[in-house]
Amino acid sequence: MRSSRRWPAALVCLPLLAACSVWSPPLLAPTPVDATPFDPVVQRYSASVGRLLSTSCAGAPFAGSGFVVGPGLVLTAAHVVDGARQVSVRLAGAGPVPAEVVGIDPSRDTALVRTESDPAGTPAIALAADATEVGSAVVALGYPLGESRWHREDARITSVTDSAIVNGAAMHDLLTVDATLPIGMSGGPVLDARGVARGMVVAAIGGLGGRDSTSPVTLGIPAARLAGSLAEWRNEPPVRSVPCAGEVDRGGTGGPDLVVTSSDPDAPELAHTLWLFGRSINAGQYPGASGLLTPSLLTGEGGAATWAAGLGQTRWLGIDVTEAGMDGDRASARARLRTTSGEGCRVQQVDYRFVRAAGIWRVDAIEPVGEVQAC
Repeated sequence: MRSSRRWPAALVCLPLLAACSVWSPPLLAPTPVDATPFDPVVQRYSASVGRLLSTSCAGAPFAGSGFVVGPGLVLTAAHVVDGARQVSVRLAGAGPVPAEVVGIDPSRDTALVRTESDPAGTPAIALAADATEVGSAVVALGYPLGESRWHREDARITSVTDSAIVNGAAMHDLLTVDATLPIGMSGGPVLDARGVARGMVVAAIGGLGGRDSTSPVTLGIPAARLAGSLAEWRNEPPVRSVPCAGEVDRGGTGGPDLVVTSSDPDAPELAHTLWLFGRSINAGQYPGASGLLTPSLLTGEGGAATWAAGLGQTRWLGIDVTEAGMDGDRASARARLRTTSGEGCRVQQVDYRFVRAAGIWRVDAIEPVGEVQAC
């Protein structure tokens, strides 16, 4: 979730600058929200909210949230996938699946991605067709950066007419949700007690004195605008991103297969990173893959170009994450890695160590364990 600024408030204060500097209206205490009516909504639709993780030419990966709005269709914020080379979506209780951007507009901070598959029984979240009332209770769902489990936040709508600069574009008639949401929930839905999306989270902004009870509060794209984007893009072909310098066409982006046999609740998040790393290698998208490694690991390998050259014709066929664990901003995982190269198919146990940087897990060390075996 990005920070933003509310420019009309500044314009209002300019003629009354002295008064604004001397007196500010008191912040209102938050009106309590009864979370009980939202429990069935969360139980039904939490599996329809996903973690998005993407690679880019800039090196640093993107991460955010999204929600299912139709078979194989996931709405998210544009800044989560803008310029992405590989896009992946992981829904609760399921492994990551590849996705393609089929519509994106940074001026609306809205994007639509199409996934190759959905877990059976995943319900689509409907977009509200009626007006949203100020003061109505809602629940926001999404994935904070670096966390394996989705997060919920019960709150109230405090405005449906706010204006702000979001992702560099002036936007009007935005929803304001009186809550401070964790970074990473951009693209997640804001649901009413019926499970209908009133909007989509896109940014955080400082609270408006005298109305919002917290600072910052959350801005969202209203449902009517999202519905227009969905109707415009749902049948469009994929938007092709520009290849990064240093990529090699390896004839496809398939695999690797992913299995998570570890029972650790944090294993799916680490497995997602490894799966996207292997998929990017298979596609010859070495700059994007290297963005999932820490700078210190790449330095130890002699730099990104030397690391990529050392891969040769290696292709990842399968990953079985057997152990995992997190401790603050550090984590580890053991995986049974199946690869193929000029030497044929091989199986190797590998220990991976991770560091969380800017909320995203990156591989910091790779240590083979035991003997290499034939497949």
